[in-house]
Amino acid sequence: MAEPKPYALALNGVLFGIVAAFGIGVYNANQRRYTDELRERERELQRMYDRISASERRYRTLAERFPDGIVALFDDQPRFSLAAGEAFDRLPIDPADLNEQTPREAFGDDVAETVEPAIRDALDGDRERVEIEYADRHWLVRTIPVTDDDGAVVAGMLMVQDVTDLITYQRRLEDSNERLEQFAYAVSHDLQEPLRMVSSYLELLEDRYGDELGADGREFVDYATDGAERMREMIDGLLAYSRVETQGDSLGPVDLDAVLADVRTDLQVKLEEYDADLTVENLPRVEGDASQLRQVFQNLLENALEYSGDGPPRIHVSAKTDGAEWIVSVRDDGIGLDPDQADRIFQIFERLHTNEEHAGTGIGLALCRRIVERHGGEIWVDSEPGEGTTFSFTLPALSDDRESVGQ
Repeated sequence: MAEPKPYALALNGVLFGIVAAFGIGVYNANQRRYTDELRERERELQRMYDRISASERRYRTLAERFPDGIVALFDDQPRFSLAAGEAFDRLPIDPADLNEQTPREAFGDDVAETVEPAIRDALDGDRERVEIEYADRHWLVRTIPVTDDDGAVVAGMLMVQDVTDLITYQRRLEDSNERLEQFAYAVSHDLQEPLRMVSSYLELLEDRYGDELGADGREFVDYATDGAERMREMIDGLLAYSRVETQGDSLGPVDLDAVLADVRTDLQVKLEEYDADLTVENLPRVEGDASQLRQVFQNLLENALEYSGDGPPRIHVSAKTDGAEWIVSVRDDGIGLDPDQADRIFQIFERLHTNEEHAGTGIGLALCRRIVERHGGEIWVDSEPGEGTTFSFTLPALSDDRESVGQ
């Protein structure tokens, strides 16, 4: 075999060097690119770590200073982590005791049965709140989903607040209200008999001696009879007011169209007497006590007639949705009232006019407010002097209708 010529060996060496250099260059380029990518990933991880650390510091600051409660994170197991809060001094456990613990392991079966469904709701993206009793205290528990930058739920937050003092105050207030109701009922009931006696003797006096009394005597009897009648109306109103909670029917489905139709029938004579124009939009079904809501409509319509002014009253009843409740409004074009008196008119026995100016007991609107509050709603008035009045109140929608109401 012929030996390679010297120039061939040199050429091969050059080619090999070129290929080797190219390979080394490619390798070095790939290595630099890989190193750059690795460094960029390290920087990104560091930034993420810094954000997480900052978030954790903010979270711990919030948790440790959370008033009258505790805060903890939970994962999808669910297991707790990063627990802290001022209320741990009222619990038989320390914050560290919650780490990696499930609700059942940390608080027992009774608490877990109430809390775990709320935790699952949070992991599904919903906020929830429940009440529990633990360590001889009352707690309000809120569960909140924790999401990433894309909105995906990655964990949940448990916020627990001690509401023992609030519950105790509410129970004392309920007991006090119950005693006041009993007192009002007893006083009202006991006043009925002597009032009937006064009315009876006034009637006898007028029947037997009316011709002998003279003009002044008959005027005095008329004043006394009128006063006795007003007192009877006030006592009846006070009895109704005291019985709102104790004598009301249980709440159930109520068709407000049917309720208002009944009220309209009862007030037909009075509506004709005032030559009133009453218009009504379609009204919803609500969760309520039909007899009490009938009283609300009757009081508001009678109020609109009484304060209608000189012209024929124009009254409009409407309703609109607001989340899971309805806002019902009764609007008139009457004499109106000073907005500064808006709260006063809902106080029992509070009146803006004398009985000579406008008849009334001062109980009707207070009774309306008490009934609406029993339904979990509120009532208010919008008015200006000479520009009419609109009374509005909220009522809960039926459970089956709430999804459509909120749309």
